[in-house]
Amino acid sequence: MTRTPHNTNHWHLALSSTVAAALILGGACGGVADHAGTPAGTDNGSAGSGGDTGGTAGKGGAAGTGTAGSTGTAGSTGTAGSTGTAGSTGTAGTTGTAGATGTAGSAGSADAGIGADTRGTGGAGGAAGAGGAGGAPVLSGITIDINGMTVPKEKAIVFIHFGHSNMVGQATGPANLKSYFTTPQAHLWSFDGTKFTAAVERTAPDPTGNAGGAGPGLALLKAAAAIAGPDYHFISVARAVGVLDTTNWGKGGPLYSALMNKAKPLLSKTTLGGVFVMLGVTDRHQPEAAWPTFGTRMAKILSDLRVDLNAPNVPILQCDHEVEASDPLIAVGSPFAKVIMPQYTKLPSMVTNFALVSAAGTGQQDDHHFDYAGHKTWADRAIMIMKDKGWFPWTN
Repeated sequence: MTRTPHNTNHWHLALSSTVAAALILGGACGGVADHAGTPAGTDNGSAGSGGDTGGTAGKGGAAGTGTAGSTGTAGSTGTAGSTGTAGSTGTAGTTGTAGATGTAGSAGSADAGIGADTRGTGGAGGAAGAGGAGGAPVLSGITIDINGMTVPKEKAIVFIHFGHSNMVGQATGPANLKSYFTTPQAHLWSFDGTKFTAAVERTAPDPTGNAGGAGPGLALLKAAAAIAGPDYHFISVARAVGVLDTTNWGKGGPLYSALMNKAKPLLSKTTLGGVFVMLGVTDRHQPEAAWPTFGTRMAKILSDLRVDLNAPNVPILQCDHEVEASDPLIAVGSPFAKVIMPQYTKLPSMVTNFALVSAAGTGQQDDHHFDYAGHKTWADRAIMIMKDKGWFPWTN
């Protein structure tokens, strides 16, 4: 600083000015944020009044706290490139002829997405063509001789059918359908346990001599042949007796044993195609207390049958309640029907690979037996159920 000895007042003022300038400089050094903060305070204390001794310098004003600068606004996020469009799905292979599997379609090529870092997902490969419907089965080499014809096991299809008098057959009309039940057809057979004969009705004659007419056996074979390949043979193995009920058909009894004795000679050389049953209405001959257990008895018979045939998954089709019957003992609404009908409906949940075949709309020969039209209607329904459920693989 400069000292002026000749005038103390001048010295004093010079000193005050120097201090003030220093304070101003100090205040100007406020903290700086991203942007300059509010200027530091500049009010200095006033110098003391004149006298021989200089007044105490005023204290520098407190520095103003700098306000932090506002945070800069973030730049907008760049828009992502569009995802690439997936390539077209490859065309499925053509369905193979006679069971050959079609070639799978090629995978589609992916186009790159606009502005995207990665390419779009490639199109999925085309599904392989399904095998040709009803392709010829792989032959095991096992054969059976049917009246001089050598037939592969896979093309000799056995239908087992059993039951009461409707299975025996009582139909004698209408006349225009008689030939359907009495005229044999190539490749349709009955087997009695020892020999083959051309199938005609009755295919399940009542051993007790019950007189009557046609049952559903031949109609089942003809309905099957109508949708099968020309080189398949269909074989009836049957047992039926009028009047008798489920208590007479249990394993170990004469009816069950007779049916097994007919079927077993064929099991190793043929294909078991299905089991068809007509039982239920004859349980009306049981005491009323036994009516509610019809379903349990029926399920047990069918379970034993499958075990003894070594065919745990063979389809079983059973005639539902004979709803067209006018016999007051079994007609819809009768005490017996009210008990038995709900048990029929429970059978599909008790027996696997099982279906009921409706008797609704079947023509009647008398108060509860089917006529020719009734048997044909019922047999056609049964075979179509097999086809619809995938239980009929014998088409070409």
